[in-house]
Amino acid sequence: MEEYIDLLKKWCDGLAAHQITQIPDPEIRGALLCPACAAVHGRCHGAVYPLLYLAEKSGNPKYIRCAEGLIDWSVNMSQPDGGYVNDGMCEWKGTTVFAAVCFAKAYPYGTLLSEEHFRKLDTILQGFLSYIYHVFDIESGNINYVAGAACALELGGKLYGREDYRIRAREYAHSMLNFMTANHLIFGEGGKTRNELSRKGCHPVDIAYNLEETIPLLAEYAASSNDGLMTKALVETARAHLNFILPDGGIDESFCTRMDKWTYWGSRTSDGCALGLFLLSPYEEEFAAAAEQNLKLLAACTHKGLLFGGPETYERGESPCIHHTFTHAAGLAGVLEWMEKTHYVCGRLPWHGLPESRYYPETDTYLAVFGDWRATITGYDCGEKQYCAPSGGAVSLLYHRLSGPIFVSSMTRYERYEIMNTQRHRDGADTPLTVRLQKDLGEYRNNIEVTPVIRTMGEITALADIMDKEAVIRNLGGNTYEIEGYLSDECAEIPEEKRIRFQKRVRFFTDRTEITWLHNSSGLSVYLPAVASVRDHIRIEGAVCEIEKETCIVSITASQPFDSPEALRIYNHVPGLHAAPLKISDAASGITVTIRVMEKESV
Repeated sequence: MEEYIDLLKKWCDGLAAHQITQIPDPEIRGALLCPACAAVHGRCHGAVYPLLYLAEKSGNPKYIRCAEGLIDWSVNMSQPDGGYVNDGMCEWKGTTVFAAVCFAKAYPYGTLLSEEHFRKLDTILQGFLSYIYHVFDIESGNINYVAGAACALELGGKLYGREDYRIRAREYAHSMLNFMTANHLIFGEGGKTRNELSRKGCHPVDIAYNLEETIPLLAEYAASSNDGLMTKALVETARAHLNFILPDGGIDESFCTRMDKWTYWGSRTSDGCALGLFLLSPYEEEFAAAAEQNLKLLAACTHKGLLFGGPETYERGESPCIHHTFTHAAGLAGVLEWMEKTHYVCGRLPWHGLPESRYYPETDTYLAVFGDWRATITGYDCGEKQYCAPSGGAVSLLYHRLSGPIFVSSMTRYERYEIMNTQRHRDGADTPLTVRLQKDLGEYRNNIEVTPVIRTMGEITALADIMDKEAVIRNLGGNTYEIEGYLSDECAEIPEEKRIRFQKRVRFFTDRTEITWLHNSSGLSVYLPAVASVRDHIRIEGAVCEIEKETCIVSITASQPFDSPEALRIYNHVPGLHAAPLKISDAASGITVTIRVMEKESV
């Protein structure tokens, strides 16, 4: 527990250091200034709860002063109807549900505040709850907002003795039972509508949002209300989502509807998975193990008091978005409160408990586990964001027990769908990290008409296997997967006579993984961005690349030589990693890439 208190102290100190105190204007004084965005994020009031929790534990009045400044500032964001706008340039009030949860959890620490500030907190919180009860539209927004409304009304109803709030909370929570698939994955995130199916019959599913917001909020609701039915459903859904938590604490968001906000440890604007998993850990010891691993990863990504948006964001020289810190600080404060009252047993993450192949039809995605290898292979076609997650049978994640991630997908093109919730690349770079077969489209220019949004300087940028949402994936046996499809642009509007057919085979062996491409064209390139931190040593010679890590060597061998790279590393904010930009130009049909991981002692 002490290590978690230390982490919370680091974060709260970092938040306090970024509070605006020198500008007297009440429209901005007391808010937190984000070093990455050079702006104020409207949800920074969420830090009031962890600041007050830490103030009580440490006795340090600076945390009270910081919390009071945030309460003063939050008055500006509160609206006449009780709602709360997401930020100063936005009219969206759906995040009132999250604001209410934070203030309801801060309420018991109100004796630390001055009488004036407690009165403000109380008035704002009652406005939030009234808005959620009277105005909030359960049909608007993604499914995590329904979970937030349930939690807020339950906690608030308990504080103020409002049984009508608690009854509505139960209605909202139980409506969530209709948004769980047969595999117990929660859906309703990032689609045009929550219930609309894709052409393949897929649901809109987002693993990180489910783990970091929806499950924790429902778990808090269930714990407060003693709702046994919801608790039972949550244990099942948490167990299903546990399959997507990696051994190093990362979350496999590589194929999901909202992966534009993915950072390797989770999602950029949510509170973290730890609280929900700890609350459910009395029913499944593995949940505690996953929570602990994720918290260790968050600690490793913390520098100078703030949580950075990925394992390599600090090393890249990018500034941290402060949003990550104040939301995850709230989640961590909840964990610490729970630990004060609960003795828990930590199990093991379920690597060995996974079957060799598990298919999720709701996302047209295979989770493959073979020996020390783990991979995600996806043909997912859901979601309204054009450049978001890859499809086409992409190996969106390849992971080895010794090395950690080897291939990790990014967006097909880095688009900031939420400007205030995603970071810009300061150097202007945008090189996708997804392994792919690709063709530049100079010869297609003028041959087809496509939506202007996918053009750059009047040209389509690329055709790639990862953009074919019609591709078919087959499991040919426990260790072999075959993908068939066509190279596609983002709109999939290439004329029949110009289509380029591809086949891909992915095979897992005890000592290696093989990926083979077959195609019917010339001038194609294979891109193989391989995860390589700034501490790793990269050697590329001919058709062999070796990435030397601390405890192992990742060897990538191709049946054709690699191009000479212009740079040894590329970086992408999704999911906050560096990679060696391996490329093979003029890839022959039948090109095979073999990946091995060797312990240093055996080399």
